[in-house]
Amino acid sequence: MNNSKLPALTSLRFFAAAAIVLEHSIPYFHTGEAFAAKYILIQGVTFFFVLSGFILTYQYGNLSGVGEGLRFVYKRIAKIWPAHIATMLAFYALLVVGVGIAYDPSTEMWAANASLLQAWDPTPSGYFAFNSVAWTLSVELFFYVSFPVLITNFDRTWHVKLAGAAVLVLYAISLANNMGAKSFDGQDVASIGSWVYIWPPAHLVEFVLGMVAGHLWKKYKKHFDDKWMSTGAEIFGITLVLIGSAKMPGLAWRMWAAGYIGEASRSWLSVSGSAPFYAVGVFLIASGKGYIGRALSISPLVKLGEISFAMYLAHQIIVRVLQLKPSMLMWPTGWTMEAQFAYYWLATIAVSAVLWFAIEKPCQSLMIFAIKHRVRVSTSTSQIAENQRGKLTTVGAPPVNENTAVSP
Repeated sequence: MNNSKLPALTSLRFFAAAAIVLEHSIPYFHTGEAFAAKYILIQGVTFFFVLSGFILTYQYGNLSGVGEGLRFVYKRIAKIWPAHIATMLAFYALLVVGVGIAYDPSTEMWAANASLLQAWDPTPSGYFAFNSVAWTLSVELFFYVSFPVLITNFDRTWHVKLAGAAVLVLYAISLANNMGAKSFDGQDVASIGSWVYIWPPAHLVEFVLGMVAGHLWKKYKKHFDDKWMSTGAEIFGITLVLIGSAKMPGLAWRMWAAGYIGEASRSWLSVSGSAPFYAVGVFLIASGKGYIGRALSISPLVKLGEISFAMYLAHQIIVRVLQLKPSMLMWPTGWTMEAQFAYYWLATIAVSAVLWFAIEKPCQSLMIFAIKHRVRVSTSTSQIAENQRGKLTTVGAPPVNENTAVSP
């Protein structure tokens, strides 16, 4: 494992999460509508997936063996699962018990959501169950399980794995087409989005693109030590991220309107088509040694990046309660909408910090400690047993004459 920090990329996690937070707050506050229309803010999810592939490859590029692979998966689950369970239960407590919405999830829905398998259910009631944004964690779990296989001999096989991931996109599009799926219209049936937006394998190419970028970064990062070169690379990288975000959705719609691609292809390309831009952008920003990278590496932004996962999980619950029963949040309804919007961000960040500090980090540490303690106990038990077997084999053996013993 590479323990080197990439603080500039940690800060970028906050901006990606902020894009999703803004997107989901627009129906209530109507703030940022023009910005959201231009950049299609749900592409923040695609950025997360690319960044995840980059970071994991940078940190765990030397992962090998079944044992290391299993420990890796467990540690990743320890990172995402506690906060997921906490927000899942918070959703039920606040919205079902507190607000009183009509929501009676089945036992299967509880089990699928708790085990992070909900994205494999093609119906909205399944993949959007409880805290709806958590479907992306189900996709991330798929990445984590796949990673030990993907990273094996990656320097020699990356092109094959990238091509295979691209084939899965084509397969997802063909599934939507062959099943006659339509765009989501509010009904609880499998839609185009079920296959090209929710289904985990449809996103694997974004993750693998991030892995390729991370692999190349490990090889060429020494060329980004110069401050001015790094600054130029960072400017170019941010420009690419913005261009991809602004142009790819529009390109997808124009290609569809011209009859070059179908509706399922358009749906995938409009959200995930920016992934190559993001992969190159992350590669160029990663060093953090230019002026922009140094600005991104300041402590407050890095802290916001650290709580970004908690913010992503918590924000929509806050929005839902705000829409249905703002009094539960002691909401300042007499304030101007602009002031309420600012208050919403402060409240979301505060709740996220508590979730990160009180749940995410300590539970992650506890889960990792538990497995390390179990390994130590198991190792100690094996050593004791081995020592006992050694003693038993020497019982009754004739004494060794040191003068006649054969030297090894």
